[in-house]
This record gives sequence, structure tokens and C-alpha cells, in this order.
Amino acid sequence: MLLLAITLLFAHLNAQSTDDEFIFGKFPDDFVWGVATAAYQVEGGWNEGGKRPSIWDTFSHRPGAVKTGENGDMAADSYHKYLDDIECLKSLGVTNYRFSISWSRLLVPGLGTNTTLLNEGVRYYEALLEGLKAEGIQPTVTLYHWDLPQSLQDIGGWVNPEIVKHFAQYARMCFELFGDKVKMWGTFNQPFSTAYSGYGIGTSAPGVYGPGTSAYKAAHHMILAHAAAYRLYEKDFKPSQKGTVGLIVRSDWYVPEDPDDPNGAEAVERGLAFRLGWFLSPVVHGDYPAIFRQRIANNSRLQNFNQSRLPVFSDKEKTFINGTVDFIGLNYYTSVTVRINNTVSPLPHYDDDKGYTKGFDPSWSEIGGADWQRLTPWGLRRLLRLVDSRYGGIPIYITENGMADPTAEGTIRDGDRIVWFRSHINEVLKAIRLDNITSIRGFFAWSLMDNFEWTHGYSLRFGMYSINFSDPNRKRTPKASSIMYTQIIKDNGFTTGYNGPGGTSTGPILHEKGYLYDRFPEDFYWSTATAAYQVEGAVDEDGRGPSIWDKFSHMEGKVYHGDTGDIAADSYHKYEEDIKLLTNLQLKHYRFSISWSRILPRGTNESINQAGVDYYHRLIDGLQNASVDPAVMLHHFDLPQALEDQGGWLNETTIYHFRDYARICFREYGHKIKRWMTFNEPWVVSYLGYGNGAFAPGKKGPGTYVYEVAHNLLKAHALAYRLYRDEFFMSQKGSIGISLNTGWPEPMDPLNPIDIAASERSLLFDMEWFMNPLFVDGDYPQAMKDRVARKGHPQNSTRSRLPEFTPEEKRSLNGSCDFLGLNFYTSGLVTLNDKPSDDVSYDNDKGLSGAADPNWPSSASAWLRVVPFGMRKIVNWLKNKYPDVSVYVEENGVSDEGTLLDHSRISFYRDYLNELLKAIQLDGCDNVKGFTTWSLMDNFEWARGYAEKFGLHYVDFSDPDRPRTPKLSSKFYRQLTSENAFYRGYTGIGGRGTAVEHEDDFFYNDFPDSFYWGVATPAFGIDKIHGDAALGQAPRSGFSGSTPVNEHRVTNDATRQWMNEIELARDLGAKHYRFAISWRDVMPRRTRASADSVALTYYSQLIDSLVLANIQPIVTLTYIPPHHGLLYDDIDLFVDFARLCFETYGDRVKYWVTVIDLPLYVSGDDAEPTDYVAGHNLIKAHAKVYRLYEREFKTQGGEIGTGLHMTWPEPKTQLNDDDFRASERYTQFQMGWFLNPVINGDYPEVMKTRIAQNSHARGLTESRLPIFNSSEIDDIKGTCDFIDLIYHTSMLVTSSPTNESVSSYDNDRGAMVESYSTSEWSEGVQRGLRKSLSWLKKHYNNVPIVVTEGSDWDVVAMEPEKTRDHLRGCLNEVLKAVVLDKCDIKAFTAILKNGKRLPDHGLYHVNYTDVIRIHKPTPSALFYNRLVTDHGFKHGALTGLSVDSNPYEGEFLLDTFPEGFSWAVATASYQIEGAWDEDGKGRNISGTRSRTFQAKSDTMITGTWPVTVITSTWTT
Repeated sequence: MLLLAITLLFAHLNAQSTDDEFIFGKFPDDFVWGVATAAYQVEGGWNEGGKRPSIWDTFSHRPGAVKTGENGDMAADSYHKYLDDIECLKSLGVTNYRFSISWSRLLVPGLGTNTTLLNEGVRYYEALLEGLKAEGIQPTVTLYHWDLPQSLQDIGGWVNPEIVKHFAQYARMCFELFGDKVKMWGTFNQPFSTAYSGYGIGTSAPGVYGPGTSAYKAAHHMILAHAAAYRLYEKDFKPSQKGTVGLIVRSDWYVPEDPDDPNGAEAVERGLAFRLGWFLSPVVHGDYPAIFRQRIANNSRLQNFNQSRLPVFSDKEKTFINGTVDFIGLNYYTSVTVRINNTVSPLPHYDDDKGYTKGFDPSWSEIGGADWQRLTPWGLRRLLRLVDSRYGGIPIYITENGMADPTAEGTIRDGDRIVWFRSHINEVLKAIRLDNITSIRGFFAWSLMDNFEWTHGYSLRFGMYSINFSDPNRKRTPKASSIMYTQIIKDNGFTTGYNGPGGTSTGPILHEKGYLYDRFPEDFYWSTATAAYQVEGAVDEDGRGPSIWDKFSHMEGKVYHGDTGDIAADSYHKYEEDIKLLTNLQLKHYRFSISWSRILPRGTNESINQAGVDYYHRLIDGLQNASVDPAVMLHHFDLPQALEDQGGWLNETTIYHFRDYARICFREYGHKIKRWMTFNEPWVVSYLGYGNGAFAPGKKGPGTYVYEVAHNLLKAHALAYRLYRDEFFMSQKGSIGISLNTGWPEPMDPLNPIDIAASERSLLFDMEWFMNPLFVDGDYPQAMKDRVARKGHPQNSTRSRLPEFTPEEKRSLNGSCDFLGLNFYTSGLVTLNDKPSDDVSYDNDKGLSGAADPNWPSSASAWLRVVPFGMRKIVNWLKNKYPDVSVYVEENGVSDEGTLLDHSRISFYRDYLNELLKAIQLDGCDNVKGFTTWSLMDNFEWARGYAEKFGLHYVDFSDPDRPRTPKLSSKFYRQLTSENAFYRGYTGIGGRGTAVEHEDDFFYNDFPDSFYWGVATPAFGIDKIHGDAALGQAPRSGFSGSTPVNEHRVTNDATRQWMNEIELARDLGAKHYRFAISWRDVMPRRTRASADSVALTYYSQLIDSLVLANIQPIVTLTYIPPHHGLLYDDIDLFVDFARLCFETYGDRVKYWVTVIDLPLYVSGDDAEPTDYVAGHNLIKAHAKVYRLYEREFKTQGGEIGTGLHMTWPEPKTQLNDDDFRASERYTQFQMGWFLNPVINGDYPEVMKTRIAQNSHARGLTESRLPIFNSSEIDDIKGTCDFIDLIYHTSMLVTSSPTNESVSSYDNDRGAMVESYSTSEWSEGVQRGLRKSLSWLKKHYNNVPIVVTEGSDWDVVAMEPEKTRDHLRGCLNEVLKAVVLDKCDIKAFTAILKNGKRLPDHGLYHVNYTDVIRIHKPTPSALFYNRLVTDHGFKHGALTGLSVDSNPYEGEFLLDTFPEGFSWAVATASYQIEGAWDEDGKGRNISGTRSRTFQAKSDTMITGTWPVTVITSTWTT
């Protein structure tokens, strides 16, 4: 029973379904975060301040005791550098610091009055505790961390019972001295290590050997000493000091080596008892674990001991030790595998007593430099569950957990440690949040810094801070893991996204690679933008005054190619065309800037230019009339030149002129404008305009002007904001923001803390420079002020070059922004590069150097690299730094040199916007409210003139009329903003997609397990004794087209071979077989009375054979309507036919298709208006059959689908919206005609509207398209369980005008089609298949689809190999649609064999002129069989893209063979030995044959393949 209970317990503890999952969440608010050290490992000062030797001082000085020959004499020198340690702790943000007190530093042991207190030791620990207190860090103190005073070891150490009294006296001293500051005490750290390594196998101090005796005695006395200290504190100190006392133990987690071993659970229990239970059971339950006691007693008896080698607790001692822990400290480092080993040696040994052998599962990751560790974080969670359940919910602290650097030298780039702590701490979170273990109270990382790791010396480095032990200064250098741990503590858990400095993260980044398919928030703000000087032109018209850019651009050499904005895009005259562009984009928002000098020619309010005021009224009114909401930028680089002549932004009076200008704008337009921005990119104005002079006005003051200008811009912003709030807000209810620009500063080395700090400093100088005054406290960041002050002062001054705000200005600035506009384009790599302070400049103040990753794609702008992840990181940074600030991306775009087919811009927006979506939906950046492209149209791009084009619309600047032409990117942006989402596949009209995966490359993956493979044949005809005259005749017959009946007697020979075809299907691996039951064969006169028993039996035998072959039949109820019409009475006859089939075969057939190739029957080039009637009746016939099955046969468990032919209409011209609309009409008239009724209940609106319009134009009083009445709508709606899609081909479509004199299907459709060129056909058809599937998914709620190969798949690819390649391509598109686009495609069905009319079609070729009708496999058959077998496309398989590729064919390859390649020559005995009858050799078959059949030629026939075997004398 005990073994069963143990087995069940461990099965429960190991039942973790979330081992490989990472969870995000918070720890409890009072969770303790700490790091740990130990006295001997870090303090050094081994003989200072009166300190006496400890056992480790003695042991480490023994030659060979420590592997490296090192000792802890100086260690990390914490005895002298404890303040540095406190700074490290402060930087980490820990709540607690766990350290140990050195017994031999505090006192000279003795009993009673013989104990000598060492005052310098006391002062050291008091100073350490006071330093911790000053920083709000709680001490967690371990009394004993392996460093027993040597003087006590000299009297026996822990094997001497007297040691218990000594420890109690030492504990009392600590409680008395430090108890007012320490509220959490641990008596012993890992007593197992002391007992086993120190007194058992003797490999650690004090080096005593007694693995089966002394180890148990030492442990016994440590347990009693622990209890003595606990009872002492409980009685004398706890009432006043309110502290807690615990025991710190270490345990691995134990896993059966063989999970099927019935003794595995017992091996695990032994492991836990001999490691964990040895110490916890006595202090919690009052005695050692039963299995522990029993095994040692049994082995002692076998070794002829009179009593157990394990000391026994007396009843009094049991009571004394029972319940002596307030908390359990748990040290966890690894898991191990265990198996039972009952070997008992003659000499006593702990390893025999424990009765198991341990090891590691080879699948566990080796990590770090300690060979005794594996990365098994899940073991910690299991251990916590066990400790909690077994020891009664006592509070648990993980008091040690960590890993060693991979090399003895250590590294600050400790990425492995980041993985280690992330995974282990997450398991702790799972234990709390998923397992509801409320007893877990804290986590301490081992360790704060690299230290002396006992017998490994300094070769194992566990620290979060690196120490160079060859440097006497012992400088502490943070490792990358310290940054991650700090962030976990700051967040008190794991939050999504890039939540750490420099774009680091504590958890895995969700969906870091690939596209995220999701929606933007419903109220997301989509916009595009321009700026006055860049688009308006008319620089000297209607009273406009010059701006600084008018003057600057006319200065020689300032602008590329001498370009100016004199005309620009001429929006001053063509603003109405701009509004039409916005309307075509379907945008609801537009950001533009007002030209200050157009309204106030001299920059002041002394003269207002009414013509300029009126222009912006016309623009705003035009936008609002077009339902476009205007957003206004007040200043976009174009300061009036008249103000610049007075000093510009270096002159403080400009601040007040800006306020006056803002007042005029608010007064004139504020009742129409709800979103204002004061300044665009003040960093650019300051740095480029007044710092390095690259932009207007071209002034250079890199270390002075740049700060003064920014200072004045901020004050001007605050004045304008306060003006609006005071005078206009109550009536206008608008908001005011500012647009700041930044790139993302990616750390040059993301694992180097120095580069991470560089990233943060870059953002400090670029963003916080402006953000802090506006959103935090009204002042510059302190770190920036300190750096600028340190980097130099103006000449003959001690004042900082960074101006100071007055208290009043700080109050005005603080909170003077309703939202942040973010202008973001690119990223760069950064690292620290501090230069001498005599270089007085903004760049030197920053102290960085940077570069672009050469792998990042470039653009037409030298400064702009395409780095999409930067978008996600910058908005994460803003969320983390300023969580309450609403952010609008106000500019984002990419330049090219000018093209309409701007695929690179589409790629840019797709990738950047998808990263933005990830930030919003996955990282919690819900403060991001909108996105604005730069820009609406090509324009004057400042110093680059017209060389770089950013627009969604192309502007021909060589044409005086400045025509605007939509680029392809405008179509993309319109679709994305209209859908407000990234959807899978092709969701836009005409097959456009916003984020189509693997569109242009071959895709390797598996089909879903539920996907099935099939083959199909046309309807089986039947030769019957009553001849052709009895057979109903129809003009069209499935795949054979219009075939005279007498030809059926030829092709009907195939009907006698269906058993062979079933074998072929099984050989191919097909699990479904689609065929049609011919109505005219089963019911020759189309009535139930004419049912033919021979035909019914024939199909029944076919179905039985399929079922016997484990092949599921898919049956089409062939309905071949009379040409140009269908009588209503025929509907009921067809229903009777269906009823007969359901009754006869429904027990075996689970997939029915009512009518195959619907559109082919009723439309085409020769279609007439009556086809709409035929289609109408076909739909009703289908619906009646569906309702019949639903009503009377649904218990058979089958499904009813409809078969539809489809051709994909690809828009011929990518830039022509009319062609895209024609494509949608084509598809609606083709597929929607039949699917819309059976799924939604009625025809598509476009069909109803266009046919009605064309009918009325011809003078008809009603539409030629019949109408479903309400009863019929109810009857047909929802009558399709799946679509049997017969995809044929793809065609190019263009829009065609309506001809009112013609009544035809094509005229109604308004779309003309033409074939692809031969070179483009295959790719177009393949891609068209995926687009067709996406179209069906979008329009019909992802209705299940069975895809069937169409008869046009080899119209161009006539050669068998090309046909195979085309089939491969089409099926790869099906795979993309299934896996990537999530289309609900259930199966693919290939055509099994060719028909007479299509001799090159099918997986097998049949020569119909040959009476034997042999089915010869084509290359497609081999491909299809392998694809079915692989159930997908695999690299290197026959199904792959390069199956025919043979690299270096015909060339000589110069290379070497692999190492270890064997070279040999060969012979065979009969071929070289001779002596065929010597020395007793017997005869063999080769000798016999060569003498009997010399020079004889035999021809053997195997099947139809001749094999010739020739032997002759010389061959022997």
C-alpha cells in the first residue's frame, strides 16, 4: 500500500501539462526578491580584525584540497567593499539580501564566559546591516554556511555533541547583537553538504572521512543545534524582535531513470528521503523519515553492527526538534534520474544506504560550467509541490538557484544564465498561479557576484556581477543576467513584450517571427500626412512671406540638385485633387501643417494675410465635406524668415510670437479642428537646424545652440498649450500634442550591459530630453543634466550648457501635452563611446557611436534602413517609460527613387505595421492610438530635394501640372485600413492580401492529420443487355463533354476495370474515391418506376469494394440538365433519384455531392438569359435534396455538398481598380451565383443589381434573374455542408463596359477574360488556386472544401513532367491555403486517369484504342503517391521543388571527401582464387553454371517486361 501511495503521489507531482509553456503574470505583492552570498565565499579579510581561522581557511591551504589551488583569503573582498555590494543590490532592486555571518569573525568560541567577542567583526556586520537598512533592503542572515571555527573542529567539530551548546551560544550572540535589524534567520545552509562532503566522503572542509558513520553524527548534531537555536529565539527573542527562524536545505528533483520501471517511484522516494527528508522530517515531524531509518538499520545489520549507525532521537529530543521551522529555505539546482541499487558493501557508506544510483537523462540540456547541473526548471515546480504537500504548507523561500558560467574565466554576456533564471522563476510563478501553492514566499538568486566556489575555487562563476580575481580592486561588473533579474523584480513577474532596458525582455517575445494575424483596435486612427513647405508651393503668391526654407533652399549647395519648394506638389492650387486622393484611400483623417508665413508674412500678429487664412479654411472645409477629419501641425520646420532675421529660435521673443500665431490658428480654425500639434520634430529643428546646420536656417552651435533652441521650443509649446486650455478648450474641446522623432537604438551587442546602457542613453538624449519636461516633472532628466554638466561649460562660465527652467516654467511644462506624436522610421546599432570633454557638442555629451547592421535592407535615403522590429521596441519603450501617454505614430514611411509599382514600400508598411500590431495586441501597448503614413504624395524632401520619394502617390515634378498617380502601396494601405486588420491569405477584391505568407516561394510543411487524399473518375456508364436505346441521352457528360451514346460502348470497357482502378487508388494511398452515379443509368426514364436493378447492383458492388479496400466513397448525384433550361417538374424527379440513392447506399456513403460543375452547365460564351432560370431551378433542386437528407436520412451520419467549377479571374492591371472590381464581379457571378443562395439564402447583391439594371435598360419590367420568395429563401439557406471545388484555371480579367442592347451573362458580369501567356500560365493558375480558396473562406465563413483537380490543369503543360510540376505547384498552393491561410480544406482529389477527350489528363494514362486498356503511371502518379505517403512537402523528398535538380551535373567538382571516408578495393573469392577443385574444395553454383551453360543466352519474360541474361566463358 505504501508503494502504491508513493507511486500515485509522484504520478500526481509529475503530471504537468505546462512544462514547456511560459506564462506571463505577477507574483504576490509581498513576494520577496533577493540574492545570496556566503561569508567565506565573498568576505576575504581572512586574518583581519582578530578573525580566527575557520575550517575552510585551514582546508583551502592544504595542497590539492581545492582543485585550482586557490583559497578565500581575499575572495571578493566584501570585508572592505561591502558598500560596493550594497550598490549592486540597490541596482538590482532586490528587497532582501541573504548573507551569512562568519562565526570565527564574530567571536572566539568558548562556553560561558570563555567566549571572546571580536569587536571589529561586530562593527563590520553592524555597518553592513546599517547600509542595507539605508537602502531599504531587508537582511536575511544565515548563521552557519559551512565555516566552523577551526578551534571547534579541533575538538571534533560536528561529531562532538558539545558542539550543540557552542552553536546555541553563538546564535544567542547574533540574536542579541543584530536581532533588532534582522527579521529572517536561517540556522544552517545545506547541512547535507557539511555532513556528506565534510564528514562523510571528506572532499570538503574539514575533510573527515566517515561516509557511513560520521556523516550521520554530524547531521544529527546539526539538527539538534538548529532546534536549540530555534527554541532559544522562540523563548527569549521572538516576542520582542518578531523575527522568524528557518532551515535551508538543498534537494534535487528525482525522476525514474526508466519511466516504465515499477520500482521507479521507490527510487524517487529514497532520493527525497536521503536528501530532503533527512533534515526536514526531524524539524517538521520530529524524526527521520521511516524509509531513511529502516534502510540504514537494515544495512547496519547486514554489516554486523549491533545497532543502527544512525543516531536515535530520544523522545525528549523528538519533542524538542518537532516543529522548529518558521520557514523552509529550499536550494535547487538540478534534477537527476534514479534507479534502485540495493548493493551493500562490507564497509558502511551513505551511498549504499540510500539505495539508488543517479544520473542524467541525455535529453536534458547541459548548461553552464558545472558538470553536476542540467537545465530542468520543471523539477523546481515539482519539488515545490512536494514540499508544500508533505510538510504542511510551511512558508517556502527558494534560497538558492543559479548556474555557473560556461568557462572558468566567466563572461558578462551570460545569455545562458538569462535562460536559466527566466525558466526557473517562471516555474515558481506556475507553482503559485497554476498550482495554487500559497506557501511560496520568495526567491533568492545565487549569487550576487562571482565568488570562491569551495573546492572549485574561482573556476565556477555563479554571480550576476563579474569579478576579476586577478585584479586587487575586485571591481564588480554587471552581467547581462543582472539586467534581466532587475526587470523581473521591477515588474514583480513577467510582462509581455520588450519590457527591459535596451529592448531586452524578461520573457519570450510572443510571435517574434512571422506575421501576426489580428485586428487593430476598432477606434484605431488611420491617417496620412504632408507639410506645408513640402507640398504647397506658391511661395510668393497671395501675400505669403518667405520662410527659412525659402532662403535656405535657394542657397547654393544646401539642397540636392538645387531643388526648392517654390512649386513643390502645387497643393496650394491642387488641394481639391489631394482631397480626392484621400477619398480614394477611404481615409477618415489627414494631417497637414499650416505655413506660419502664409498667415503671418512677417511672423508677428501685426499683419494677418487674409488670403492665407482663407486658403486653409477652404482646405479644411473641403476635407470635412469629404468626411475627412483634419489634424493640424502648427510648425513643421518653416519658421518665417523675418523672425529668423531677429535670431529665430535662439531669440526668446520667438516664443511669444509663436503663442500669438497659435492664438490666430485656434481662433480661426479651432471650431473645425480637434487635434493640434505644436511642433514637428523639435530635435531636428534644434540639432540639424541650429546644431550642425544641415537644415534651415543652417546655423552651427553643436554644443550650445542645440540646447538653447530646444529650450525655447519647449517653452513655446507650453505657452501654446496653456493658451488653448485657458481660452479655447471649453468651447472647442480639442487636444494638443507634439511630434517627436527617434530611431530605435539597438544595442550593438544585446548581451553586453555596456551596449544596453548605450541604448538607454541614446533615448535619454533623443526622447527624454523632450518627454521628461512635458510628461514627467517639467524638467530635463537628471541623468542628462549631469552628463552635460560633466562634459564642459561655456567659455568663462561655470553654468551648464543645458539651460535651466524656472519653477514657473516647470509648472507650465509639466503635463502640457494631451498625446505624443511619434515620428519613427529606422533603427541603428549603438555602443558607448565617451570622448574627452574638450569636444563640446551634443554628440560628445551623448557619448555614443553607432552604425547600421549591413544585413538591414537599405532605402533611397542613406539614413533609413528598414528595421521593422524597431517599431515594436520603441512603442514598448514608451509604454514602459510613460504608460499613461497616448501615442499616435505621426510619421512612418520609406523612400525610393520613384516607381508606381512600389513593392518595397508595401513590404515596409506591412512589416512595420505588423510589428505595431504585435505591440498593441501582444505586448499591451494599448496606449498606441493611431498611425499616419509619410506621406500622401511625393514632395520636397528638405535637403534631399526631390531625389527621395516617400509618397503613396507619385507626383511628376517635371510636369508643370504636377499630376498625382496612385502607387501600388496606396492600394495596400487602403485595404489594410479598411479591414483594420491583418488577415490571412488574399482577403481583398481581386486577390489582394495585406500579409500573404510564402507568396513567392515553395512551402515545406505537413498537411493536417485530418486532411485526406482521394482520386476521382467520371461517371461510370454501364453496358446493359437492353442497349443504348434505353439510356437517357444528354448533351454533356461530366469530364467527357458532349459524347454520342455509341461512343459509350467503347469507353464503357473501363467500367469492367473498376476493381483494377480501386487497386490503383489503394496503391496511391488514396483514402477517398469520388465517382458519380448516373441518373440516366439508374433511372433510364428519370422516374422511380424505371429504376434499373442491374445498375443499382453495379454501383452497390462498386461501393462495397471501396469499403472493403478501406476507401471512403464520395458520390456525386449526376444531374445533367436539358440545354438552356430545367422544368420545375424535373426538380422533384431529381429528388426521387436522390432518395433512391440515399436508401440504397446511404449506409456506406457519407459524402454526397448533389450536382457537379454547376456553373459549367448554365453559363459560358453561348449562355442565354434562360440560363438564369436553369441555375435557379438547379439551386432549388439541390436544396430539396439537402432537406430530404436532413429530414429523413441524417441518422446515416453523412454530409451533403455541392460541386462547383471555378476559374480565378486575376486582374490584368495591378494599378487599375476597375480590373479589381471586374475580378470581384466575375467571381460573384461565377461562385456567388450558386453559393450565396445555398449558404446565405439569396443571390449576391451585385448580381441582383447589375442584372436588374441591364434588364430595365432593355425595356424589361422585371429582372431576368428570378427571385426567391421568402419560403424558398428559408428552404435553400444553409444547405451546404461542404463545397466540392473543381478548380480549372486562372484567367486575366479586365473591366468591360455594359452594352444595353445585349442581354447576356457576360454583359451582365461586365468582365472580359483572356488567357495568360504560355510562360506565365502555370504560375498564374497555381496562385489563382490559393486565391480562390481565400475568396471562398472570406465570403462564406470558411465553409469546408474538397479540392478536385480540374480538367484544364494541363492545357499548357502537355509534357508529363511539366504536368507533374504543375500538379506539385497547385498542391503546394493548397498546402499554403490550409496551413498558412487557415482555409478549411478537408481533402484533395486527383483525377485518376485520362479521358478520351483529354488524353494527357490524369495520374494514369489509358490507351483507349487498346482493348487491354493498360493503366500506365505518369510522373504525376509517382509524385502523388509520395506526397500522400509523406503527407506533405519535405525538404529533399521526391515531392520537393528541386526533385529533378542534379547539382554540378556535367562539371568536375573540386572538393574533399568527408573525414573518416573509407577507401578500399574489392574482390570476390570465385572471381580470383582459382584452384576450384584443390585441397578438398566442394563445388558451388557459380562453378557448376559456368561449366554447364557456357555462351548460352536465355530470355526470361516477367509480366510484360523482357529481361535478358547472358553468360559466357569469359564472364566466369
